[in-house]
Amino acid sequence: MPRIAVLGVDGAHLASLAAVLDMFELANRYSTRQYEDREELPAPFTVKLIGAAGSEISLLGGRSLRADGDIRGSDQFDLVYVAAFELGRELDLKARMAGLGEAAVWVARQKAAGAVIAASGAGVALLAEAGLLHGEVAAMPWWLERPFHRRYPDVEIDTARDISQSGDLYCAGSARAELALAHRLVERLASPNVAHWLAKITLVDPYPDGPPPWALFSPKILREDPLVGRAQHWLQLRFSQKPRLKELAEALAVSERTLVRRFEASIGMTPLDYLQLLRVEAAKQMLTRSLRRVDRISYLVGYSDPGYFKKVFRTHTGMTPSQFRHASAADDPHDESA
Repeated sequence: MPRIAVLGVDGAHLASLAAVLDMFELANRYSTRQYEDREELPAPFTVKLIGAAGSEISLLGGRSLRADGDIRGSDQFDLVYVAAFELGRELDLKARMAGLGEAAVWVARQKAAGAVIAASGAGVALLAEAGLLHGEVAAMPWWLERPFHRRYPDVEIDTARDISQSGDLYCAGSARAELALAHRLVERLASPNVAHWLAKITLVDPYPDGPPPWALFSPKILREDPLVGRAQHWLQLRFSQKPRLKELAEALAVSERTLVRRFEASIGMTPLDYLQLLRVEAAKQMLTRSLRRVDRISYLVGYSDPGYFKKVFRTHTGMTPSQFRHASAADDPHDESA
């Protein structure tokens, strides 16, 4: 089960904290709803609000927010997000960072243990203070460029970019990019069908700076045929419930033949092929993040015949489910199925 830490320092922007908290909460609700008719599952993500200076976070404007814990705890996280915070005048950067030394050490320790690290706005400076941006290109608010360059000359600043990514490091340079960054972080830890559902329900473009790395679920493809887009969304909400082509065609008020033809013309596969991809992606996440037996996972994602599920899974991944679980455990030091 992926563990998420949203780090808030004094002066934190409430909207920045909420962007990630809300996005992962939506992902949790969608994921559990997929399987509620088959098994009552715990939320796939554990999300904690962590305070940099104790269990109370003083927000911009003087309001306070109670955190779930603070940086003195021993928890190790799979993802740490540093929310944007009020920095003050340009000359305050040095003093502000000096007061956040303990938080910088904590972030560096989380990264060394394998966590994905992300930050927004002035939170990017905390990543630099932790020594994580040496030689990297970082998206940065324009008003921080001069003081940031003076303090961290080894970091290449890009004020024109909304989001920058280098391996396990993500930076958002503006408030408008925070929801897109939050979406990408969910996408990093969840399956593509979860990410696509979030994009549909929130209308957030997760790639304002360019196309997504997975073309199959690209919004550009969906816009080519709105009917296919609606069909994909319908299947995403029901992929574990054994949906039938006839039901889908009736829901869209078209014939089955028309639906298949337009599906193939738009994304090069049939509705059944797409349904299998959704199920395989969900199974991959369960294999990676849980100890459930393969036949149980087969049932949860919509297959009553484990043998057929294994055949489909191998066709799409080149591995059996057990081989995939073993390979994922070897690659991920935080995988609880290892």
